[in-house]
Amino acid sequence: MMRHVLLLAMALFLAGCATKYQPQSITGGYQELQLAPDLYRVSFAGNGYTDRERATAFCLLRCAELTLRSGYRYFAILEAANNGVVSGFTTPGYAATTVVRNTAYTNFSPPQAIGFYKPRPVIVIGIRMLPNPIPRVTLDAVSLRNSIVTSYNLNL
Repeated sequence: MMRHVLLLAMALFLAGCATKYQPQSITGGYQELQLAPDLYRVSFAGNGYTDRERATAFCLLRCAELTLRSGYRYFAILEAANNGVVSGFTTPGYAATTVVRNTAYTNFSPPQAIGFYKPRPVIVIGIRMLPNPIPRVTLDAVSLRNSIVTSYNLNL
């Protein structure tokens, strides 16, 4: 039982370390580039505690916000990529020797490589004023925004 409580506490702590929905900063976030009046490239940089689904959802949330801010309701994904990166570090190894009654005992701990995957989804969207959505082509920015805000319990 105690082990389950400890694992849950660690999971909650690490989830709290994930990149928040925010403009790009030193800790990650979203950014966009307007390529044309109705064309944007949107990306989200997650840190090593951010999973791919969260990063993609936050990238899509920014797409929805840009669509709504531009006065449109629907957008289409024209390109999508994940430019994720892997980074990491290696902990140093060490050896400790103790002597007990003229006998030496050495404990050795080897170096450990620790890697982090940092998701970097990039989405190019086209936005249009349409009276109705086009099935399997356009996404409803209002519905998508509401769904992501609810799923991730965001206060925007």
